[in-house]
Amino acid sequence: MGRLLNYEDITIRDLTANLDAAEFDPYIVEAEEVDIKLILGNVLFTDLVNNLTSSDPNYVFLLDGGSYADGSYTYEIKGLRYALEYYALARYMENPYIHTQTGFTNHSDEFGTKPTKSELDKLANNVRSVAWSVMDDIKKYLNAKNSDFPLWNCDSQGNRSGSVKLSIL
Repeated sequence: MGRLLNYEDITIRDLTANLDAAEFDPYIVEAEEVDIKLILGNVLFTDLVNNLTSSDPNYVFLLDGGSYADGSYTYEIKGLRYALEYYALARYMENPYIHTQTGFTNHSDEFGTKPTKSELDKLANNVRSVAWSVMDDIKKYLNAKNSDFPLWNCDSQGNRSGSVKLSIL
């Protein structure tokens, strides 16, 4: 199975300047398998991943975003890859620990202070809110173009039938 996003494709926040692929890739995989798959549903997600090399314009648009018309209005959306970058970054930010031979540790040094877990969680939620906003636009797009995406099944509010609805308290 392919990947929706590779480390080399990351475009946000100069993230790759201080982070190597081996360290960040697991967060990309988690974000794909949990965040994106939960919203798209297993069937659409699997079909999309299995057809990554396809030139299907519907999947290309879904991945990369762009402008689309619905009725007399034109909308602009970011693609799944953009949302995925933010989901992965939020997951990375929530895990300030490194794994050593003796277990997990919180790295610190004399050159600065690390943010608290609470501060990191707040930052991660801010980053995740970007992904949520993008995914909300993507759900609206899928609803508007549902004849182009027969594997997308949802009600009038954009909720996938049989999916889990999560709320943050």
